[in-house]
Amino acid sequence: QLDQNLIISAMKSAADGRGLIMRFWNPTDKTLRERIKFYKNPKSAEYCKLSEDKIPGNIPKVGKNTLIIDAGPRKIVTVRVCFSA
Repeated sequence: QLDQNLIISAMKSAADGRGLIMRFWNPTDKTLRERIKFYKNPKSAEYCKLSEDKIPGNIPKVGKNTLIIDAGPRKIVTVRVCFSA
C-alpha cells in the first residue's frame, strides 16, 4: 500500500535472488516522500541503480511493516527490499 505520492513503475524479484526490487517515479517538480506498507516487516532496504547495484550512502527508513523513501523532482528511484525468510 502506498501513500500515493509516487508512481510505482516496476516491482520484481531481484536478478540475484536477494529481495524485491521496486521502482518509483516522481512526476512532480518537488522532492516527495513515500511510505510503503507491507504485510510483513522488511528486514532491510537499500537504494539501487537501475542495474540493481547498491548506491552507497543514504538508505531508506525501515519500520514496522513500512518502508519510507525519498525521491527527488522528476526522478526514478530503485529500492531493494529484503524480508526475513
